[in-house]
Amino acid sequence: MKEIAGERANYAPYFGRGLIQLTHLSNYKSYGDFRGFPRTSPSTAFPALGWNPDALIAADNRGTHHADNCVDSACFYVVRRENMLSHLDAGTSQADVIRVSNDVNGYVAIQNLNGLEARLQSAIHLKYFFLEDVSSSGSESIGFAWRRNSQKEAVLDAQGRPVLSGTPPRPRTQYVLAHHTINVSLTRQVP
Repeated sequence: MKEIAGERANYAPYFGRGLIQLTHLSNYKSYGDFRGFPRTSPSTAFPALGWNPDALIAADNRGTHHADNCVDSACFYVVRRENMLSHLDAGTSQADVIRVSNDVNGYVAIQNLNGLEARLQSAIHLKYFFLEDVSSSGSESIGFAWRRNSQKEAVLDAQGRPVLSGTPPRPRTQYVLAHHTINVSLTRQVP
Protein backbone atom coordinates (compact mmCIF):
# COMPACT_ATOMS: atom_id res chain seq x y z
CA MET A 1 0.00 0.00 0.00
CA LYS A 2 3.05 2.27 0.40
CA GLU A 3 6.06 2.62 -1.88
CA ILE A 4 9.08 0.89 -0.35
CA ALA A 5 11.68 3.50 0.64
CA GLY A 6 9.40 6.23 -0.71
CA GLU A 7 10.70 8.62 1.95
CA ARG A 8 13.97 8.75 -0.01
CA ALA A 9 12.30 9.43 -3.37
CA ASN A 10 12.91 12.82 -4.95
CA TYR A 11 9.13 13.39 -4.89
CA ALA A 12 8.77 12.63 -1.15
CA PRO A 13 6.57 13.06 0.85
CA TYR A 14 4.21 12.51 -2.08
CA PHE A 15 5.52 9.02 -2.84
CA GLY A 16 3.40 6.04 -3.88
CA ARG A 17 0.38 5.09 -1.77
CA GLY A 18 -2.61 2.88 -2.65
CA LEU A 19 -3.09 -0.12 -4.94
CA ILE A 20 -1.98 1.75 -8.05
CA GLN A 21 0.27 4.04 -6.16
CA LEU A 22 -0.48 7.73 -6.39
CA THR A 23 2.76 9.66 -6.70
CA HIS A 24 3.64 13.34 -6.94
CA LEU A 25 1.84 16.29 -5.41
CA SER A 26 -0.32 16.99 -8.48
CA ASN A 27 -1.89 13.50 -8.37
CA TYR A 28 -2.52 13.79 -4.63
CA LYS A 29 -4.16 17.19 -5.13
CA SER A 30 -6.38 15.84 -7.91
CA TYR A 31 -7.43 12.86 -5.82
CA GLY A 32 -8.07 15.00 -2.74
CA ASP A 33 -10.21 17.39 -4.81
CA PHE A 34 -12.12 14.45 -6.33
CA ARG A 35 -12.83 13.00 -2.88
CA GLY A 36 -13.52 16.38 -1.30
CA PHE A 37 -11.01 15.82 1.49
CA PRO A 38 -11.24 18.84 3.77
CA ARG A 39 -8.23 21.09 3.75
CA THR A 40 -8.19 21.53 7.48
CA SER A 41 -5.11 22.76 9.21
CA PRO A 42 -2.18 22.07 6.89
CA SER A 43 -0.11 19.17 8.13
CA THR A 44 3.54 19.90 8.79
CA ALA A 45 4.40 16.76 6.82
CA PHE A 46 2.15 17.70 3.87
CA PRO A 47 1.96 21.50 3.85
CA ALA A 48 1.20 21.88 0.13
CA LEU A 49 -1.64 19.37 0.31
CA GLY A 50 -3.70 20.28 3.36
CA TRP A 51 -4.68 16.67 4.18
CA ASN A 52 -2.71 13.69 5.42
CA PRO A 53 -2.16 10.81 2.95
CA ASP A 54 -0.66 8.69 5.74
CA ALA A 55 -4.02 8.78 7.53
CA LEU A 56 -6.33 8.77 4.51
CA ILE A 57 -4.50 6.33 2.22
CA ALA A 58 -1.54 4.44 3.72
CA ALA A 59 1.15 5.05 6.31
CA ASP A 60 2.99 1.73 6.01
CA ASN A 61 2.84 -1.82 4.68
CA ARG A 62 2.10 -3.39 8.04
CA GLY A 63 -1.63 -2.67 8.02
CA THR A 64 -1.82 1.04 8.75
CA HIS A 65 -3.89 1.94 5.72
CA HIS A 66 -7.40 2.97 4.78
CA ALA A 67 -8.46 0.02 2.59
CA ASP A 68 -11.37 1.78 0.88
CA ASN A 69 -9.24 4.76 -0.10
CA CYS A 70 -6.39 2.51 -1.29
CA VAL A 71 -8.81 0.88 -3.74
CA ASP A 72 -10.66 4.10 -4.53
CA SER A 73 -7.44 5.98 -5.37
CA ALA A 74 -6.49 3.18 -7.79
CA CYS A 75 -9.89 3.36 -9.48
CA PHE A 76 -9.57 7.15 -9.65
CA TYR A 77 -6.21 6.76 -11.37
CA VAL A 78 -7.51 4.20 -13.89
CA VAL A 79 -10.48 6.35 -14.87
CA ARG A 80 -8.43 9.55 -15.00
CA ARG A 81 -5.68 8.13 -17.21
CA GLU A 82 -6.69 8.47 -20.87
CA ASN A 83 -7.62 5.12 -22.47
CA MET A 84 -6.31 3.08 -19.51
CA LEU A 85 -9.62 1.32 -18.93
CA SER A 86 -9.78 0.18 -22.55
CA HIS A 87 -6.14 -0.93 -22.33
CA LEU A 88 -6.98 -3.00 -19.24
CA ASP A 89 -9.81 -4.66 -21.16
CA ALA A 90 -7.75 -5.29 -24.30
CA GLY A 91 -6.34 -8.68 -23.36
CA THR A 92 -3.57 -10.59 -21.64
CA SER A 93 -0.84 -10.55 -24.24
CA GLN A 94 2.63 -9.33 -23.36
CA ALA A 95 2.01 -6.17 -25.42
CA ASP A 96 -1.22 -5.53 -23.46
CA VAL A 97 0.60 -5.85 -20.14
CA ILE A 98 3.36 -3.49 -21.29
CA ARG A 99 0.80 -0.94 -22.53
CA VAL A 100 -0.98 -0.93 -19.14
CA SER A 101 2.38 -0.77 -17.35
CA ASN A 102 3.15 2.35 -19.38
CA ASP A 103 -0.23 3.77 -18.37
CA VAL A 104 0.75 3.26 -14.72
CA ASN A 105 4.42 4.29 -14.84
CA GLY A 106 4.26 6.93 -17.53
CA TYR A 107 5.37 6.44 -21.08
CA VAL A 108 9.00 5.59 -20.41
CA ALA A 109 11.54 3.30 -22.02
CA ILE A 110 10.74 -0.33 -21.24
CA GLN A 111 13.81 -0.74 -19.00
CA ASN A 112 12.39 2.04 -16.77
CA LEU A 113 9.05 0.30 -16.13
CA ASN A 114 8.71 -0.77 -12.51
CA GLY A 115 7.97 -4.42 -11.72
CA LEU A 116 7.54 -5.60 -15.30
CA GLU A 117 8.53 -9.21 -14.56
CA ALA A 118 5.94 -9.49 -11.75
CA ARG A 119 3.27 -7.88 -13.94
CA LEU A 120 3.91 -10.34 -16.78
CA GLN A 121 3.80 -13.30 -14.40
CA SER A 122 0.59 -12.02 -12.80
CA ALA A 123 -1.05 -11.60 -16.21
CA ILE A 124 -0.28 -15.21 -17.09
CA HIS A 125 -1.68 -16.48 -13.78
CA LEU A 126 -4.82 -14.36 -14.16
CA LYS A 127 -5.31 -15.48 -17.76
CA TYR A 128 -5.36 -19.15 -16.77
CA PHE A 129 -7.41 -18.50 -13.65
CA PHE A 130 -10.16 -16.45 -15.28
CA LEU A 131 -10.31 -18.61 -18.38
CA GLU A 132 -10.42 -21.67 -16.12
CA ASP A 133 -7.83 -23.36 -18.29
CA VAL A 134 -7.04 -26.59 -16.48
CA SER A 135 -5.59 -28.33 -19.51
CA SER A 136 -2.48 -26.20 -19.67
CA SER A 137 1.00 -27.58 -19.26
CA GLY A 138 2.93 -27.10 -16.03
CA SER A 139 4.44 -23.77 -17.06
CA GLU A 140 4.51 -21.05 -19.66
CA SER A 141 7.74 -19.50 -20.87
CA ILE A 142 7.90 -15.81 -21.73
CA GLY A 143 10.73 -13.77 -23.15
CA PHE A 144 10.96 -10.02 -22.80
CA ALA A 145 13.39 -7.14 -22.91
CA TRP A 146 13.77 -5.23 -19.67
CA ARG A 147 16.43 -3.84 -17.31
CA ARG A 148 19.53 -5.93 -16.75
CA ASN A 149 19.79 -5.17 -13.01
CA SER A 150 17.48 -3.78 -10.34
CA GLN A 151 19.92 -0.90 -9.78
CA LYS A 152 20.89 1.70 -12.34
CA GLU A 153 24.35 1.21 -13.83
CA ALA A 154 27.03 3.76 -14.69
CA VAL A 155 26.92 5.19 -18.22
CA LEU A 156 30.32 4.61 -19.84
CA ASP A 157 32.03 6.57 -22.60
CA ALA A 158 33.73 4.94 -25.62
CA GLN A 159 36.86 4.30 -23.53
CA GLY A 160 34.88 2.55 -20.77
CA ARG A 161 35.10 5.44 -18.28
CA PRO A 162 32.05 6.65 -16.32
CA VAL A 163 30.33 9.71 -17.81
CA LEU A 164 30.13 12.46 -15.20
CA SER A 165 27.42 15.12 -14.86
CA GLY A 166 26.06 17.59 -12.31
CA THR A 167 27.68 19.63 -9.58
CA PRO A 168 29.59 18.09 -7.95
CA PRO A 169 30.30 15.73 -10.85
CA ARG A 170 28.85 12.26 -10.33
CA PRO A 171 28.63 9.27 -12.62
CA ARG A 172 25.48 9.28 -14.76
CA THR A 173 23.42 6.15 -14.32
CA GLN A 174 20.68 4.39 -16.24
CA TYR A 175 18.97 1.03 -16.48
CA VAL A 176 20.55 -1.15 -19.15
CA LEU A 177 18.27 -3.12 -21.45
CA ALA A 178 18.72 -6.90 -21.55
CA HIS A 179 16.70 -9.92 -22.72
CA HIS A 180 15.11 -12.20 -20.12
CA THR A 181 13.25 -15.49 -20.26
CA ILE A 182 11.22 -16.74 -17.31
CA ASN A 183 9.12 -19.83 -16.80
CA VAL A 184 5.87 -19.12 -15.00
CA SER A 185 4.61 -22.13 -13.08
CA LEU A 186 0.95 -22.85 -13.68
CA THR A 187 0.69 -25.38 -10.89
CA ARG A 188 -2.40 -24.56 -8.88
CA GLN A 189 -1.69 -23.55 -5.30
CA VAL A 190 -3.96 -24.78 -2.53
CA PRO A 191 -4.01 -23.59 1.08
